[in-house]
Amino acid sequence: MLHFLTGSKLVGYAEDGGEMLSIAVACCSAFILYRGLGRYADLQALDPSLPFSKRT
Repeated sequence: MLHFLTGSKLVGYAEDGGEMLSIAVACCSAFILYRGLGRYADLQALDPSLPFSKRT
């Protein structure tokens, strides 16, 4: 919206670059969290079919 109001291509590039950077950071963070959860998670603790007393 800012590049529309100013009419500057430079502002548009900076705005679009910021959006791409934030999406890249979000994707990297999600991948890191996914890898960490998969590596260290106890599968019995995550199984919703088990009652809480059986989960470790």
